[in-house]
This record gives sequence, C-alpha cells and structure tokens, in this order.
Amino acid sequence: TKSDRVQTGDPVVPGGAVLCKSASDLSDIRDRCTDLVITDPPFGDNLFYSDLANFFHVWLRLFLRPEYPDLFDPTKTPSIQEALAPRLLSEDDANNYYKVRLTACWTEACRVLKDGGLLAFTFHHSEDLQWAIVLESLFESSFILEQTFPIVSDEQKGEGGQFGAKGTEYDIIHVCRKRLIAPTPVSWAKMRQWVKAELNRLKFLLVSYRSEEHTS
Repeated sequence: TKSDRVQTGDPVVPGGAVLCKSASDLSDIRDRCTDLVITDPPFGDNLFYSDLANFFHVWLRLFLRPEYPDLFDPTKTPSIQEALAPRLLSEDDANNYYKVRLTACWTEACRVLKDGGLLAFTFHHSEDLQWAIVLESLFESSFILEQTFPIVSDEQKGEGGQFGAKGTEYDIIHVCRKRLIAPTPVSWAKMRQWVKAELNRLKFLLVSYRSEEHTS
C-alpha cells in the first residue's frame, strides 16, 4: 500500500525539538517526559559515518564556519563517541566498544521516556553477532522487546547491498517498552513455546507482506 505524507505545520525550535549532541547525553531533557523515541542506530561495523561525513564537512566548513564556529571550527567531524565497531581495534574490543556506546544511548532513551512510552528503531545486519550485541545492550538498558515488524530492506529495492548488509532481505523494526519490574527466570519449555510462537507470527507477517507486495 502507498503511504501518505502528513504535514504537521509544527515549527522546528532550536534547542527544543532539535539537539545537536550525542545520543548518550540527553541532559537537556528531563526524566520521564517523553512519549516516544524513534532512532536508527549505526549498524555495527557496516558504515563509518563520521569518516564519510568528513567529505562534506570540509566543503561546508568553507561557508558555514563564520556562522557556526562551534560546529565548523574543527577540521573533522567529531567521532570520539560514535557508536560503531572501530576498524583499528581487535574484533572483540571493537564489538565491546560498540556495545558500551550503544548501551549508553539506550540508557538515556530509557531515562527520558515515560513509564508507558515506546522506543522504536530499525536494524539489519547479515551477522548474528551484531544482532546479539544490539539486543544485549537493549536489555542491559532496562528495555523489553515488545514487538518486531519485518520490512523489505533497501538492498532488495534495487539500491544495492553493501558491507555487512549485503544479502540482507529484511529490515526489522523493533518496538520496545521500559522494563518496570525485575525479570524473573522461566523454564526452557516455556521459552521454547514462546520462540516457536514468535517464529510462526513472523512467518505469517513475511508471507502477508510478500503477497501485498506482489498485488500492489
């Protein structure tokens, strides 16, 4: 089905709706005041965004430095808090680096969310380990995974797969809630039933999505 764009008419208020800072530090936002957090975290070791942004930064800096000296005095984009797996580290250290910084971002999102608020984000990767890192950091930040929704990835829409996303057929939209009570252990039998039910649910969604795609 075709989506429609909604014009809200809400103005962008500097320092209000838009903050130019690390997602690991939302100190300008008070505790439990936000209904919804939507984000698109870096995909582990797929893309090194600050390196790519440096190409544009050097040209923008020529014209915008006088107007925005705080942002364009540096000759490179800031990358010290970038949530990815650095190439210069060993695989284990790089993955731990990614997890620690991603966890800090989830923790801040959890802090600013109301108890009934939602966190929604999309993620895709062809390696199981990167999925495990994201989910572990999510749980360590006091979130629970409420729902998952598969959608056809950009790589399947003719834009070409690259890096760790190559061959990835679906993106997954994750919808999470804050964990308000301490987790309790469950039996393996109960966990297995839940996993089978979730697999059947996702299989039905994927088949339905395919059918709608072919008929639209």
